[in-house]
Amino acid sequence: MNKFGPIAIMVAAGLIIATAGCAKQQTAAQTRAGVANARIAGEKNVAIAQSIASGKMAKADAGVAKAQDKATRTWAGTNRDMTVAEALAANKVALARCGAQIGHARTDCKNVANSDLAAAKAHAAATQETQAPIL
Repeated sequence: MNKFGPIAIMVAAGLIIATAGCAKQQTAAQTRAGVANARIAGEKNVAIAQSIASGKMAKADAGVAKAQDKATRTWAGTNRDMTVAEALAANKVALARCGAQIGHARTDCKNVANSDLAAAKAHAAATQETQAPIL
């Protein structure tokens, strides 16, 4: 046996067979048919790839929309929470000032402070709804 072994012999035999097939010239009709078949196969592969890509893009767009929606809702909720916290702080200050008054004036002052707090909370909730409607 030679030094290249049986694998080298099989490779050489395959090359001989392959080149023998290439030596045979195709007719013009065979070439046109081969080109047409290759074009059809290529167009089919492109259409499949476009379809797959379109589906992936739609899924990605849906993911982006969902993330944007979540971010908008988080922002609106945080904005509402900050507004309510500011209203609560203002209410505490107003109630402390009411403590300096007496009688009906004190009661009226507390009613106004609490009414202002309720209005601020309602406004914060309405603002949140316009910024990120709850579905």
